[in-house]
Formats: sequence, structure tokens, C-alpha cells
Amino acid sequence: MSFDWIRRLWRPRRTIWPTRDGWWSLFAAVGLGVAAVNTGNNLLYLLSSMLLALVVVSGILSEAVIRRLRLALALPDELVAGQPTLLGATLQNLKRWTPSYSITLELHEEGGTRRYIYVPRIPPGDARLVTWEATLLRRGRHRLGGVRITTRFPFGIFLKAGQPTLRVSDDSCSLRRTRACAFDAAAGDFLLGSEFPAY
Repeated sequence: MSFDWIRRLWRPRRTIWPTRDGWWSLFAAVGLGVAAVNTGNNLLYLLSSMLLALVVVSGILSEAVIRRLRLALALPDELVAGQPTLLGATLQNLKRWTPSYSITLELHEEGGTRRYIYVPRIPPGDARLVTWEATLLRRGRHRLGGVRITTRFPFGIFLKAGQPTLRVSDDSCSLRRTRACAFDAAAGDFLLGSEFPAY
């Protein structure tokens, strides 16, 4: 008997959390609902229903834009300790008809710092290459803190993000000076444990 449904219950594929505007919307919907019950005013019922419908539509549309995205890490052929280098990631939209809007890459770097890269739109079947500068201060192997896909589309009242699940397609990086390595992850997956050498 498979217990995958228990694992999915405790660790869902994506998380959703209200933003500051989202909390205000939820509080307003609850407050209007309580006032409508106490007063019997149809207008208050209508306003509360509209706010709750806004929450439902926001969840559906955000799921539509974040699903079926692939994140692939692109490393340069050479990494030199103490010198700035460009790291990159390719974000590919695998959907046939639906574009993805307002996607943010959340980069977890060494030392606990975070960096955010915003991608406004990815057409269906297309990809976007984003780059950022990093400086590796020592030689040897380094661990990438993580890259996660998030979105606040469409109304900015909820933040939807992927869960930290590593899916590596090629981990054959060695300590050679010239090589090409690519790590593929499902939408929103962390690239935990992805290591690369610096010379």
C-alpha cells in the first residue's frame, strides 16, 4: 500500500502564504462577513463574497503561472577564487499555451544572504536566462545555498513558492578546470547540495 498521499499532505509541492495586503484582505472579508450576519445587510454579504472570490481567483491564477517551470543552473567553464564571476540559471516555461507572469528567483547564498531576480514574463515554450555576480573567496568546493521560484501573481495578496526538493539530472562535476555542468530542478525546487569547484 502506498503512503505517498501522507507525504504529500505533510510536504506539499508548493506553499502559499498571505502578504501584508493579503492579511488585510482576509481580515476585511471576515469582518464584513461578521457584520453581514449581525445586520442582515445584503450589501455586506456581497462585499464579503467578492473578497473571498478574489482569494480563490488569486490561488488559481498563481498556480497556473508557476506550474510546469524548469530551472536549470548554468555554471561558467572556469571559476577563479577571489575574482567576480557570473553565475546563471535558465528558467523554462514548459506549458504549451499559458505564459508565466511575475516570476521571482530567490537565491540563497553562502552566509545566509538572499538575492532576488525578477522575471516579468515567460512566453509558453520559451526560456529566460538570468545571471548574477558572485565572488568565491577560497579555492575548493563550494555549496550553492539554493534557488527557489516564487510568484505574487496576480494581485500580490499571496506569495506562492516551491518546496525544497532536489532533483539533479547531472552531478558528474569533477575537479577538472574546464567542464560544463547543469543541474535541473522542478518548479520551485531548491538546488540543495549542488557543489562546484573553484580554482
